[in-house]
Formats: sequence, structure tokens, C-alpha cells
Amino acid sequence: MTNVYYNTGQLEQAHRYFTELIKLDKASNDKGALSVSLFNLGHVNASRKQFSKANKNFKASLKLSRELADDAGIASALKAMDVNVQAQSKNNTTKKYLREPLQLFVAIHDKTEAPRVQRHLCDIADEQGHFEQTIEDYLVALSVLQKQPFSKALMLTHRGLSATYENGRP
Repeated sequence: MTNVYYNTGQLEQAHRYFTELIKLDKASNDKGALSVSLFNLGHVNASRKQFSKANKNFKASLKLSRELADDAGIASALKAMDVNVQAQSKNNTTKKYLREPLQLFVAIHDKTEAPRVQRHLCDIADEQGHFEQTIEDYLVALSVLQKQPFSKALMLTHRGLSATYENGRP
């Protein structure tokens, strides 16, 4: 029910329910569930433009995921931290959270998130004017995405690569 509130933009209700879930997770000492609940509350807080609270939620989720040796949780928390930083227009710091989740998503064979993170790196390199790095990152993303069924990520990656060549910022 909580995700329904979040996905339909009912952020106050989602916040209330995720906060309750966190209390229940702590009471039951379920660290895995607590990590997920903190992660989800972080997304709610980020959507509410409460970036500092979101960052605290993501960091707490990351800490628990590391304790549990949950590579998917670690990668997801780091990626969320990057998105949270980008939402605050702090593009110069975003790459620091993306290299590790990219490696983890590749290691656990997550064929959905790995190319998304790679494409995210492309966008950042492009925004920062790093033409050669942008091209290299797009080509890496394409090498993964082209092995999968057609997707929006593949289309956006081709579009990004094309725009980068078209803008020609060598």
C-alpha cells in the first residue's frame, strides 16, 4: 500500500507509512527490511524536496546494506544518493557515487540498472564538457544495451551519443 501512495504522488501518506514501517522494522530487528524502508523513505523525502533528510535515509540504508553484504542494496543506495545530489544541481559531485554501483550492478549481472548507471555517467560527462569520456561511456552503455531487447534506455543512449557527436565538443 505504501508504494501505491508514493507512485501516485500521495507523498504525505507515503511518508507516514514508511515512517511506521521503519518503526516496525526496528522493533522486529529486521535489518534487511529496515534498509529497504529507509531507502524508500529517502525517495519520498527527495520527492518532497527534503534532500538532506533523503540523504540521511540513503546513508542509513547504505550502512545496513554494507553490514548485510547486500550488493544490490549497496548499489541502489549509492545510485539514489547520486540522483539526490543531482536533484540539487551539484553535478560536479555526482560521479563519486556512480562508479561503485556500476561495478556492483555488473558483478551481480543486473542488466537493467548497470546500463542505466552507465548512461547516467554519459550524461554527467557530457554536461561537464568531457567529450571523449562521454563518447567512451556511451559506447560502453551501448555494448551492454544492444545485447538486450529494444528498450527506452537503448533509444536514449543512441540519442545521447548522436547528440554528442552532433555537438562535437572535442
